[in-house]
Amino acid sequence: METGVPLNLGVTGATVCNVVPNCGVRPGLTGTPIDYPATQTFQNTGSHLGTIQWLDPANYAITYLPGNSKVATFGNLQHDGVWGPGRDNWNMSLFKTFAFTERLHFQLRADAFNIWNHPQMNGIDTNVGDANFGMATSAWTPREFQFGAKLEF
Repeated sequence: METGVPLNLGVTGATVCNVVPNCGVRPGLTGTPIDYPATQTFQNTGSHLGTIQWLDPANYAITYLPGNSKVATFGNLQHDGVWGPGRDNWNMSLFKTFAFTERLHFQLRADAFNIWNHPQMNGIDTNVGDANFGMATSAWTPREFQFGAKLEF
């Protein structure tokens, strides 16, 4: 089991860094940044089929220079202000060793990775202004099995 990693939110759009090139503007916080896991919702319509909404877009906004809606400024959200999803990954192995002689052994083995097949989200879109902002865009590997045999002599 692992906790999530901190996420640094950014701002997208053509009008974001007109004053300073290659700047990293952060959004403003309008709600609570701790919106996990209570606000996770499963989307099953349109292009977001099977995705998890990890961050609530209503809690974040792009802040602009007063009187100028073309140039974004630093918001009040701190660096690494939110946490991404953690992992709940259980692996198991089952093996049996057969001794044929004192020096000759044969082992059969079965391994299972993510045995409970918990969905483990990854790749949260951290750019305020994107259509997929706050959604998990990928997931870690689902359950996998591995079988093997080993001869020791």
